[in-house]
Amino acid sequence: MTHQTAGLIEHMSLNMTARTADGLIQMAKSGDLAWEGPHVPYQRGAVWTCDQQIQLIASALSGTPIPAIILNRRDWDACGPDDPYYVVIDGQQRLRAFAAWYDGTLAVPASWWPANWVEQTRDTDDGPYVTFNDLTVVGRRFFSSRAIISVAEASVCGIRAEAEVYLRVNGYGTAQTDEDMANAARVAADPA
Repeated sequence: MTHQTAGLIEHMSLNMTARTADGLIQMAKSGDLAWEGPHVPYQRGAVWTCDQQIQLIASALSGTPIPAIILNRRDWDACGPDDPYYVVIDGQQRLRAFAAWYDGTLAVPASWWPANWVEQTRDTDDGPYVTFNDLTVVGRRFFSSRAIISVAEASVCGIRAEAEVYLRVNGYGTAQTDEDMANAARVAADPA
């Protein structure tokens, strides 16, 4: 494999912003943002487990940094009337998890919330759980104010260029092994 290129590597300026998770989900619902289908053919499907989705909600609730979502702002003049203005180059699993949480199809442990912020619970094998819609207005507002995501906004031309960014972000690192994760879990559980 060669790392040579036909020309210089072009610098891609990304505009860094922060957006609320629910704002991004609203953009998707309105058709202004797409993370699947023919608009982003380089994307994989839904692969996160329910446990991974629950842990994302825990991260947002605890203030643990969530990796940036990478969007591409497509050329409005080149878009058709049914095309989204933004597409997700990286971060669709995170956005899927937030969408499931906000639409009430993902539940998390009720023990994460003050009792007076919970209107109702759902019985599970793991004890009582709640969805976003099971929280009081105060609980929903509290979560939404915590679910702020860094967004890197590109403006690259075409699906091919988006796929190249996707490959750079997702294809060149070394994946954590089960042994790596088990070791971190051991350290995290050590009372010392």
